[in-house]
Amino acid sequence: MNETQIWFGYTRVTKLSRAAKPAPEAIVLFHGFPGQPPAADVEKYKNVPRMRIELAKALLSDRNIDAYLPSYEGVGESRGKFRFDRSVTRSAELAKQIAADGYQRLHVAGHSWGGFVAFNAHRSLGDRAGRLVLLAGLLDLESERWIRGWLPEYIKNYPEILGSDALALDRVAQDLEGTRALYNPMTLATPMAEDALLIAHGRQDLYVDIDISRRFHQGAGGRYLELDDDHVFSKDMPRIIDEVVRFISGTER
Repeated sequence: MNETQIWFGYTRVTKLSRAAKPAPEAIVLFHGFPGQPPAADVEKYKNVPRMRIELAKALLSDRNIDAYLPSYEGVGESRGKFRFDRSVTRSAELAKQIAADGYQRLHVAGHSWGGFVAFNAHRSLGDRAGRLVLLAGLLDLESERWIRGWLPEYIKNYPEILGSDALALDRVAQDLEGTRALYNPMTLATPMAEDALLIAHGRQDLYVDIDISRRFHQGAGGRYLELDDDHVFSKDMPRIIDEVVRFISGTER
């Protein structure tokens, strides 16, 4: 397995592949926001990065599907300043560039906020779009009031990303409200076939309400999977990885 680091503007992207020549297909996997735990919760969220890495390795080793693992501007080792709207638009641009790099199809997957990002990246690909996987996806920014209800806790946990000044709440809320107006998956979803879309969510998720995935499935169709698990599928991660690998490769049980 080859692991290389690529820069797409200010965004750092890890690529896993077998060879320098592109495989027939690839997948881009988007992580949640911010993809790293608060300092006090490192142990609690230790499975967040592992799920994406293990899934990428499984797809590469089992199906020879190149895997791209990007971050977002202003997060982790990427440069620049984070904005929610920019995480959506720049990720879509990245997906289009990857799809044009000799692949027959580009599959897209995302977890939590990465589900919001993945939905928009997938719909930007046109004929090159492969299958779409949404894991505990934040697929609906329901209202301004709803956004401002949970946002203060994130600003408190991630001041280095979202800011700690007196205007941070209004600034980030406006960013999210604009993002909702243009890119909200619940608003933009159109019906998809069961072999085109996989939605999975844990019934014990305390961070993204499972009702969001249930409502999204009603409008978007696809295959829907509920597990007795938490936000990061820490109880049954092997099953989630197996389900996604089978779905992406079109392998029946």
